[in-house]
Amino acid sequence: MPKLIVPGQRRAAARFTVSAVAIGLSLTWTTPGHAAKPPAPKLTTLRCLDASTVPCAGGVQVVPGDDLRVLGRRIARGQRLTFRWSDGQSSARLVRKKGIGFVVRVPANTATGTVSVTLKDRRGRRSNRLRLKVVDRPPAAPASTVPDPPAVFTESGMWIFDLDAADGGTPAAILARARAARVSTVFLKSADGSTSQGSQFSAEFVRALQAGGVRVCAWQYVYGTAPEAEAAIAIASIRAGADCFVINAEKEYAGRYAEAQRYLAALRAGVGAEYPVGLSSFGLPTSFPNFPFSVFLGPGGAQVDMPQVYWREFEQPVALISARVASGHRIYGRPIAPMGQTYNGATEDDVQSFRSTWAAYGAQGLSWFRWGVTPPEVWEALAQPAPTLDPEDDPGWQAFALGSSGDGVVWLQQHLAAVDPSVEIDGVFGAGTDAALRRFQAKQGFPETGQTGPRTWQALLALTPKRVDWAARARR
Repeated sequence: MPKLIVPGQRRAAARFTVSAVAIGLSLTWTTPGHAAKPPAPKLTTLRCLDASTVPCAGGVQVVPGDDLRVLGRRIARGQRLTFRWSDGQSSARLVRKKGIGFVVRVPANTATGTVSVTLKDRRGRRSNRLRLKVVDRPPAAPASTVPDPPAVFTESGMWIFDLDAADGGTPAAILARARAARVSTVFLKSADGSTSQGSQFSAEFVRALQAGGVRVCAWQYVYGTAPEAEAAIAIASIRAGADCFVINAEKEYAGRYAEAQRYLAALRAGVGAEYPVGLSSFGLPTSFPNFPFSVFLGPGGAQVDMPQVYWREFEQPVALISARVASGHRIYGRPIAPMGQTYNGATEDDVQSFRSTWAAYGAQGLSWFRWGVTPPEVWEALAQPAPTLDPEDDPGWQAFALGSSGDGVVWLQQHLAAVDPSVEIDGVFGAGTDAALRRFQAKQGFPETGQTGPRTWQALLALTPKRVDWAARARR
């Protein structure tokens, strides 16, 4: 006899049947032979590798043959990025660059104009679509106007803070270590502010090292509270026979434009305009926007820029922080002889990466901080021949535009004022500076971006900057 089902029971049975079917389907779909497809890669952002270049000044634009940074989810090295336009396409595989991420080189045959970009993984799954503008390569930038550094700064140097801690501080020990590590120049502290370090920087000690074939460079930490007195002590150490001199100016000199100008005027009056002087200071100028780099590295200042590239303090890979330092300092138009570190856990690989990176950037000399805390394995790395050069991407140029401020803007305004008297030198990139920069770009035949790209900077650096009497300004 058939089982009687009342109306309410019938609906419940139907729900049970549908649920059972759904469960059965669910079970069927999750069996090994019918696994759900993994999701496709997803593109989120395309970026210029160097946002300061002329093509990228107005947004994400690339030139065929240049590198493009790719960000997204489920992307991996070796996946293929395809560029499509109305009547063709090109493609290239992703590579991963240390400290940067995923990068692809835009194929040389990519058409100019707006193209669509998709990414395909190794299983053929295709990502979403983004759009990108491809533009023609602009005319070549003007030739570099950076002068060659004095010869004393063109080789390998090591810094000494405390002579007694440097292998006992005897000339024989210093010379032996320097020869073994291929160190040609010893940077020996000669003064702290207006206090001489005569006990460790004497004419006799300097002559002993020089007789052994090592150059000796004096260095002084300066504060800016008594610039003429500091300069007098610097001159005395130079007259003890130093082959060169380095100004070590840091946070105490922030905002002291007049004092920096007074210090340099007194120093140059005592040693002459040609005596080789370097500046050792912050690695990233943007971190200390009111530090007077434009004075210390301007006309009558140091001939060599020696930024402190201390990657352990920045907690960044050597190559990445080196690119940021190079970009920030090259606007001052001085040859760069960077300072690396051999303390605080620096490794042999760090040392070789630093040497290779900066040689690829064209640095003719470099130095290390510091003797006395350098471990044996790092000394051994310094003794090895310099590694084979690996090509490095151009580090770019510090970009300034409307709203920027700081010493880099002061330097920009000094150069613009050389050809445009209307420019006010106040370190603030306002409407007047914007208009002057656009006029300058128009006269040069550059895109009127209102932003400092590589071609604009190199054209500006060919000019002699307008001198500013900072001391007179301070008296107002």
